[in-house]
Amino acid sequence: MSAVTSKDLFYLSKALELAALGKFTTKPNPSVGCLLVKNNKIIGQGYHKEAGFPHAEIEALNNCTEAPKDSTCYVTLEPCFHYGRTPPCVDALINAQVSRVVILSLDSNPKVSGQSIKKLQDNNITVDVLADSDLTIKAKELNKGFFKRITQEFPYVISKIAISMDGCIALKNGDSKWITGNKSREDVHKLRAEMSAIITTSTTVINDNAKLNPRLNNKLNSGINLDSKYWPIRVVLDENLKTEITHDIYKLPGKVIVCTISNNHKKIKEFQANGISIIFETNIKNILKLLATEYECNQVLFEVGAGLNAVLLQEKLIDELVLYKSAKILGKDSISMFDIANIKDLDNNLNYFKLIDAEVIENDVKLIYKK
Repeated sequence: MSAVTSKDLFYLSKALELAALGKFTTKPNPSVGCLLVKNNKIIGQGYHKEAGFPHAEIEALNNCTEAPKDSTCYVTLEPCFHYGRTPPCVDALINAQVSRVVILSLDSNPKVSGQSIKKLQDNNITVDVLADSDLTIKAKELNKGFFKRITQEFPYVISKIAISMDGCIALKNGDSKWITGNKSREDVHKLRAEMSAIITTSTTVINDNAKLNPRLNNKLNSGINLDSKYWPIRVVLDENLKTEITHDIYKLPGKVIVCTISNNHKKIKEFQANGISIIFETNIKNILKLLATEYECNQVLFEVGAGLNAVLLQEKLIDELVLYKSAKILGKDSISMFDIANIKDLDNNLNYFKLIDAEVIENDVKLIYKK
């Protein structure tokens, strides 16, 4: 194998930029970008745009300005080896007679893992895989939900919470509109758009008439205008079926699931007649497992209150905690972000997060914590 050079890193970074263009629309597939380079010139490029559509390698080959024979292929994820909704990309690269393939990250999918590399090498194509670096970390971050679902049959779980400067989510009377500013709320819609599913509770639906759809438009979100077919599944945890079909969340396009153990058959039939899926399950671990295995959900976002956030924290289900912290003060009698009492040890077992990133958004701060 030849060594990965600084020039290779440049082209891989360009491929990763292409891959990110698909992050709102490729689910449940990973986001992948590809470049074909010949004689130090990019002759083809592409990214995976949507499940069922051509993969990044095929897009790059189809966009070639000259014959790809003897070119180098730079791809952000190991080319697929198996037949799915589309034919294997590894065969297309072999047929195109590329001379070398440089891979940014390996595929965790057991249908692929390592097999593509072997097949390429068996066809006299040089293969290089980038060792751990800042670029590989970015590549893994882009597809973190896909990798977790494939390897663990469980989604990557994010909890998003808007808090005051003193760590509260609402006044004592429940008023929380609005803790953060407009720009932070716009950022939340981008976060929603990346998700496979968004989970909330009947309390949030009833109290706030929450829609939970990613409300993006060209003016506010840098040219992003997301069609409703790409929206995440909206999941309502409604044990006793207290919500009504008239709530806004049930009127919007896109898939909605209600998780309940209610035996109100009349109401259940009403929901189902209006296209709402009913799952008779309220155990949160079981619901998350089902979302991964039955609905191919890569990333799941919780937008819930202090009680359920406390359960998620105590059961160590949160992979990533996204806090939007405002400069507002709500006071000591307001509602804390986690409904947990009587913590007496500063080094208790709830302290498993590390601060990964901090970003100023006007008068707010976005804080990202991970396990």
